Amino acid sequence: MLTFAVEFEKRGLKPLFFCTMNLAEKITQLANEFLKDSPIFLVSLKISQGNKKILVVIDGDSGLAIDDCTKLSRHLSEELENEESLQMAYHLDVTSPGADEPLLLFRQYPKHIGRRLQVKMDDGDTLKGRFVEMNESSLILEEQNKKKEATRHTVALPEIKEARVILEFK
Repeated sequence: MLTFAVEFEKRGLKPLFFCTMNLAEKITQLANEFLKDSPIFLVSLKISQGNKKILVVIDGDSGLAIDDCTKLSRHLSEELENEESLQMAYHLDVTSPGADEPLLLFRQYPKHIGRRLQVKMDDGDTLKGRFVEMNESSLILEEQNKKKEATRHTVALPEIKEARVILEFK
């Protein structure tokens, strides 16, 4: 499977392309131009099955509507119809990250303040707690023990291997 993914912004890296294919670069460029100056942003792009399946994952600073996915899908479809390198049938999906997907970009974190996170660290440790605040280099998780005493953990963003929102049902 050919895959493009946006590397973690928190590591100070620019987006990495894991395939040298012009199609991934073209779709990324088209999506970023379309989404420029909006609260919606590209999270990842996957191209598989010999360019026949294209999965575009987008997110929003304060959420995402189905209409946001539809607009980008229509724009990409129109542009790809004119692309000479893609003169075959393909399936394009534009979607939001699933609720159980890890947070990949620094830009995804702020809207989850107040929610519980599970954070796997580069050193193998795992922390769980309420995400209470963040700045450009770290986030703070508040963990409560059985006596309802709170312990705060400051987590440096470059040390996070993976962070996921813990879904809570009330």
